[in-house]
Amino acid sequence: MIKKVIIPLFLTASLSACISTAENSPYQPSANVDDVESAKQTLSKYDFIKVEDGGYIVVSHRVQSGYKWDKIYMRQYAYDTSCDWLGWYVERGFVVNVQAQGRGGSSEFYNTERCSEGAPTNLDI
Repeated sequence: MIKKVIIPLFLTASLSACISTAENSPYQPSANVDDVESAKQTLSKYDFIKVEDGGYIVVSHRVQSGYKWDKIYMRQYAYDTSCDWLGWYVERGFVVNVQAQGRGGSSEFYNTERCSEGAPTNLDI
């Protein structure tokens, strides 16, 4: 009985996460199918990264209970992760969505155009 309830809930949550990434993104990925499959294999060793079929790479971190995200650090982390660490994928048409989950968190999207703007300089709180 429990499996009948848990599996549909899990599938619904997974699907809604994919839809919300695509719906909230100001950018559309242009990565080809072969690169998406390669990224899935290569990045599967990281439990905080999910490669979606549409060419989005979702990196998510949750702040510990009782703590709050530092907005300046979070923006710099999103840039470094997307444009430096995952830059190879961005250059091939992926869109990286860095999700800082928890209190004070936000979601940042990066593609080649946004990465070419350089590191964030508007780091006011």
